[in-house]
Parts: sequence; C-alpha cells; structure tokens
Amino acid sequence: MGNIILDFPNTKQESSYGEADFEIASSPLMYKDAEGNSKVSSKHSIYRTDTGEELGVHGKNYSAPSQLSYKRMIDNQRSIFEKADLNTTDMKENIAVSGNGKRCFVTNVLPEETLITPDGDRASLSFLSATSLDGTLPFIMSAGAEQGACLNGQVFISGAATLYKSRHNRLLDIDRGAKLILDVTTTFQAEVDRWHEWSNTSITRDDARREIATLSNCPDVLDFGRLPRHPPYVSLKALRDNSKKINKAGRYLLVKWEEYSTRMGMNRWALYNTFTDWSTHAPTRSTSNVSNVTYLRGERVKKHIITNFETPSVAA
Repeated sequence: MGNIILDFPNTKQESSYGEADFEIASSPLMYKDAEGNSKVSSKHSIYRTDTGEELGVHGKNYSAPSQLSYKRMIDNQRSIFEKADLNTTDMKENIAVSGNGKRCFVTNVLPEETLITPDGDRASLSFLSATSLDGTLPFIMSAGAEQGACLNGQVFISGAATLYKSRHNRLLDIDRGAKLILDVTTTFQAEVDRWHEWSNTSITRDDARREIATLSNCPDVLDFGRLPRHPPYVSLKALRDNSKKINKAGRYLLVKWEEYSTRMGMNRWALYNTFTDWSTHAPTRSTSNVSNVTYLRGERVKKHIITNFETPSVAA
C-alpha cells in the first residue's frame, strides 16, 4: 500500500509523508551476566515512538535515530528533484512502508519525461528510493520506467541505473543526486533502444516456457499443454484447476505470456513485459507487505534478464 501525492510538494512545509509519518527512537538493550547482574548491552533497539514496536536491533556504531528517519530521506529526495534539471511537472510520488515500518519505499514517476516503447506506448522515467530500519536494505536509489497503458514497472538492467547505494547513515548529497538524476536520461534512452532490439528478437514458445520455468522456479511449467492464443484466454483459476503442480508465479506468467505474445508478437519484448507485469501486479499473500514483495520481485526479474536475455550491444 502507499500514499500517492499527485501534486509534488514545492516546499517541505506543504509535504505529507503518508505511511512514513512517524518518529523513531533508540534504547540500549539490557542483559544479565553470569552472576545475574543487569548490564547495558552495546546494542540498541530502534523502535516507533507512536506504537512502541521494535523495528530493528543494531550495534553502537549505527546512526542516531534523527539520521535514520524516513522523513529525512524523503525530504532529501524532494530536494534533489527540485534541484535537478528535469521536467517534474505533475510528478507522482508514492510512499509505501512495509513490515509495520521496518522498510520504506518511495517511487517518483515523471510523466513529462517519456519515450516511446516498441508497441507505441509511452514509458515515463521513474525513480525508486528504498531503505530499512531492520538492516535488510541499505539506502538505495535506482532508475526505471512506468509504462503508460499497463502501468508495469519496467526495470533497467544497465549498471548505471543504480544511482546510489550506501549504508543507512549516509544520504545522497543533493548536488550529486541532482546530477545523477539528470545523467540517467542517457540510460533511459539506452534501455528503450534495448527494448526495440528485443521486439525484433524472435523466440519460440518453448524458449518462453523455459525462461518462465526458471523465473518461477517451477520446472513443471515445461510440461503444461498449449494455452489459447486468442481471447478469451485461459483464466488463472482454470490453469490452477488443470495443473496442481504449477506454482502461483508459474500460472500467472503462463497466462500473461499468452496475452502479451498475442498482442506484441513472439519476441523478447513480450516476454520482458510478461515478467514486469508479474513483478508489478501479481497478487501477494499480505496487503501489508506489497511494496517489499514488489521490490524483491523486480530485483529477481532484473537478475534473470541480465543472466538469460541476449543483451544487444547498445550503450549502457
């Protein structure tokens, strides 16, 4: 879940922090020594001051709570976008928190910074900033795109798409961040050029099934019979009823592959969209952890594409 701000705030005083609007504090942990005496540990508990819920346990060198606040990260990101020489008109900001506050994800989509995809759609440049208080994520900022018609979160596979990655106590310098964001427009064009190459790279149904089996970690995908190649497509329920051995990811990907390949052709662009549709839209078990699952799926898709797609020789 997330808080969407359609009108990007021009000042911090006007801004909202959505699910990240809470304060944190730290307290040293206590333990008993061999003689039963209470001792102060070198480790500290990070907790929410509004609910008292513990978010993480860290050593003495971990940053002070004021440095770890999600609101501080969000303010920092907003300052970077205000300084960057990009068209931020009608920029969308989505703030999502998972694990009751353990992780935070901020997505910015720039609808005026667009390029045309192989199927004639518009893809808008987007940025993801993520961090955590439980130690599962560093502070990271990366670039991607949001496709207009399907709203798929299109992952970039170029190494230049990861703009910044650091420990939790080091936010991105505003001047440097503004330059990195501006520079990523070159990466955006290179990724779109790659998509056009993929749209001209034919694959067979067996090729697609093999990659779906790999991504979904479900070898039984290879044994499933042919799905309809025209509407109405087989439903996820029908696929579940006819093949108990295929997991949820495999079922979703099989159905979406038939849809995208029918509309876009039997090519790697259609398979790429199949994968990003799954990472963006496939249902999750818990509504409180959607942002974290979506992030992890996106990283999984990115790793798969880098490993398995034949990447054309376009600028990285």
